[in-house]
Amino acid sequence: MALLSNCTNSTLNNSLSTNCTSSNEESFTPFDFAEPEAMRWIRIVAYGLVFLFGVLGNLMVVLAFRQPKMRTVPNLFISNLAMADGVVSLVNVPLVALHAHLSYWPYGEFLCKLLPFLQGVSLAASVGTMMAISIDRYMVIVRYDRPKLTLVKAKIWIAVIWIISCIIPSPIIGYSNIMTVPVKGVMRPKCVETWPNPAAVKAFSMMVFLLLYCIPLIITCTFYGLIARAFKNLPTAQKVSHKAQRRIVRMFLIVVFLFALCWLPYHVLFLYMDYVLRQYTSTIVSLVLFVQWLIFANSACNPIVYAVFNTNYRRQFMNMARFSFQRDYSISRTIHGPRSAEAHQLALANVKAIVGRQTSCPEACNIESIDVRRPTI
Repeated sequence: MALLSNCTNSTLNNSLSTNCTSSNEESFTPFDFAEPEAMRWIRIVAYGLVFLFGVLGNLMVVLAFRQPKMRTVPNLFISNLAMADGVVSLVNVPLVALHAHLSYWPYGEFLCKLLPFLQGVSLAASVGTMMAISIDRYMVIVRYDRPKLTLVKAKIWIAVIWIISCIIPSPIIGYSNIMTVPVKGVMRPKCVETWPNPAAVKAFSMMVFLLLYCIPLIITCTFYGLIARAFKNLPTAQKVSHKAQRRIVRMFLIVVFLFALCWLPYHVLFLYMDYVLRQYTSTIVSLVLFVQWLIFANSACNPIVYAVFNTNYRRQFMNMARFSFQRDYSISRTIHGPRSAEAHQLALANVKAIVGRQTSCPEACNIESIDVRRPTI
């Protein structure tokens, strides 16, 4: 995998902060990255797992919000976070994985501009949503005497978050272009960011680090710190009634911690590449590939956190999995079982008989007790 001699950052991973400048003020020696075949296939499997869990997990989170009892303000924000993560998992993960495997850019100029922009939008939307969640929890738990955030107002917040999220990474659209470079002795297209000068790319990288990592984490941690202090000062009698709120806050804190953990190596590495690095090495390229996978893994692990720490989401996920299994089994019986139609009619007759005898039951009969499950989502 060849790295361009005039790039402050190679676009081998097509990430938000991968940069290339056409300026001759800083030059790099082209570097051919020879990756062991075993590591190449390990990376493909790792990207495949992230794609699977990221797409299916975040889709289930969004579908869970369709249930009336799940339509709360925190769950709306969680659904918005899942939408941002799901888009990256569905679009960016497979294309970036194939890009890294081929060592060149096969998708054309449109996707060259779209993919890094989508990743930037997803990052900004995730950060904005996490800040909104911390503010909402603070208002509910600490400032409980103030008016609560309604679903309508929360949707307005989300609309504003997405508008701002589209503005922050917008320079990438103008500076992402296709260049033809030698890759293993063959001229191949590369997706690169052609910044006007090194100062511009350094300023953009620092802006991304401050606006989409440092400042949001400071704001989020501040609000959760105030919530923790409020919990600590609660009278003993009220601590039991706030147990559910504690669980919700604990779940959101884990989401924030995983975000900080997965994105910190990414920002540190690319700031180092923009401000310090003068020569690429095999270690640097391997680190680039790893931190790119790590930020994608962050999008895939959030649904697992919801399932582990939230009973409602865990119940919804189990219902979806149970319904999917039962539907597949029913279809199989319909196709392969010659007597399935007769059995179905017999079951309906039994249900009608039970309902008809309801008035003669010694105790109150409840049709819901009959094991006839229907999809809840």
